[in-house]
Amino acid sequence: MKRELAALLIGIAALQGCSPSANPPAGDRAGALAPPAPAGGDAMKASGSADDSASAPVSTQSKEQGPWSPSDLVCTVDGQKITMADLQRPLLEGYGLNVMLNLVQLDLARQAAREKGIIVTPEDIKDELRQTLIALNKATMETDAQGRPTSGPSVENVDVNDPEQLKRLQQVLDQRRISRAEFDIVLETNAYLRKIAQPQVRDLITDDKLREFFNARYGEKAKVRYIVCANRQDVLAVQKLLAENKPFEQVAQEKSVDRQSASLGGELPAFTRQDQGLPTEFKEVAFTLKPGDVSDPVQIGTNYYIIKLEAKIPPQHAKFEDYKDSVRQELYEEAVQGAMAHFRQNLGSIALKKMEIQNPVLKKQFEERVNQTQGAIHDAEQMRQEMDRQRQRQNASGGAATQPATEPSSALPPLSPAPAPAPAAAPTTAPAAAP
Repeated sequence: MKRELAALLIGIAALQGCSPSANPPAGDRAGALAPPAPAGGDAMKASGSADDSASAPVSTQSKEQGPWSPSDLVCTVDGQKITMADLQRPLLEGYGLNVMLNLVQLDLARQAAREKGIIVTPEDIKDELRQTLIALNKATMETDAQGRPTSGPSVENVDVNDPEQLKRLQQVLDQRRISRAEFDIVLETNAYLRKIAQPQVRDLITDDKLREFFNARYGEKAKVRYIVCANRQDVLAVQKLLAENKPFEQVAQEKSVDRQSASLGGELPAFTRQDQGLPTEFKEVAFTLKPGDVSDPVQIGTNYYIIKLEAKIPPQHAKFEDYKDSVRQELYEEAVQGAMAHFRQNLGSIALKKMEIQNPVLKKQFEERVNQTQGAIHDAEQMRQEMDRQRQRQNASGGAATQPATEPSSALPPLSPAPAPAPAAAPTTAPAAAP
């Protein structure tokens, strides 16, 4: 439980989180390529002074910002004074905890870079912004059946000073209620994590990995059946029937709350990773499975989905040789993102051990959030244990085992806000196939 809590503590997603692929599912390519986080957090150990010249902090703030005295005048209203103290209290209560956690993460990333002799410059931060805008473009561009762009802004030719690009970025931040100040803190943190991660993934891109990525990126299709459950009790009832070797399509017909797909035995037309008519979580799980495997329940919205992979259909038109170079660059970026995620999780573990909150308002908020998260972890653990017992009973009776694929995606609320993925409507019942 402590490991999961640490991941949530400083679990703010990389700003490439504007792209759906920035948060890889279990068994995804980026996670498979990324090196494991150093044991015990040694590589990210929090030590040393924050002003070490080997990794001097790069300020993202205006020179006109602070510090201010609590008695400083902010404004007057009909002769009545509003001071900085009047302003600070509601700001601290409303936004202080998230900003503090982001600052803790940034400080730990600076220390880790300093230990490795890594220097982050303003140009590195600008490049991180460029990578973020590229990811945002990819997340919103329209593609054909092979995943090739058909419209929208240029993906790679990004100018970080382009007003249109920055306007689109601000729209995403507004949707997630993230201020530009918070964004800049996380942007700088990601610049540090990227420079730490890059040397560790350069030699991990093999031809086999390239071909696997090509198949996923350019049109490999999955054909599945699925069952929709309204609650956890229904999930357990469905799993019990499947453990008794009842055909999946029969259980779908009898138990799925989506009556339209139930009448078809839960069958769904074949789809690619790029199909826009399905939630990202649904597609990720489907492509994680092997033919014949059945997933653990995946929570999307208020419902739970149990997915069976019938078959995978390889790409029909695109040629690997034509896309090899671009695929290599995409796979490298995903590998870097995976390594960054490992290091970010390690920062959370360090923060749990070393962070001491002195401000009483923030300390209370943090304790409340930890308690809420621990409650969610406990609920998820209970469900996981029940599913394990189901599998054990099933194995003892000689039944066919299901293949666990993922945790319920919405079980654990984040402790800090994460930048938004591309807007996508998650269905309340059945995922709608793309037209």
